[in-house]
Amino acid sequence: MSNLPPLAFQALTEFVVSVEIGAPLEEVWKILVDLQSYTLWNPYHRSVIIVDGRSHKPTEDPSLRAPAVLALAVRTPATLDNAKQPVVLYEHITLTLVDHANHRIIWGGGRLPSIFRAEHAQALSATSDGKTLYEVRHAFGGLSGYLMRRVVGGTMPQGLQATVDALKKKAEGRA
Repeated sequence: MSNLPPLAFQALTEFVVSVEIGAPLEEVWKILVDLQSYTLWNPYHRSVIIVDGRSHKPTEDPSLRAPAVLALAVRTPATLDNAKQPVVLYEHITLTLVDHANHRIIWGGGRLPSIFRAEHAQALSATSDGKTLYEVRHAFGGLSGYLMRRVVGGTMPQGLQATVDALKKKAEGRA
């Protein structure tokens, strides 16, 4: 059963990936909420930084809490090699949920939700055999929701899969 929370809007395009990780849930959660470590293991979200909403400069307190404004650096195709393809920067992303009890993180964007809306949700849950299920969903809504499938339909699923595979590798001690 999925631990991903319900979408806050009607998605027109949605990508979902998951992986079972051979590590305890709390250990995986520590990695997932440590935004500063993303540059070391996450080939798709090369950096996720909490920034001041006005200046867009990193805040002095990088603690993961919502609401907050994020600056994301995304690399397509997903790779840890910084000499590869350029990084695409996304600003004006809002961290809307950090749920430590249910092991969920959500961020999203869209200044004009009827035109464009996006949500990136991550969730962990314990499996019956002591492993961890990691789920990621990225959804688009608004009038441009279908267009986003054409724009990112090839790269986003690959990037999300690279993220879940990299977290698995890191949490299982193979990174």
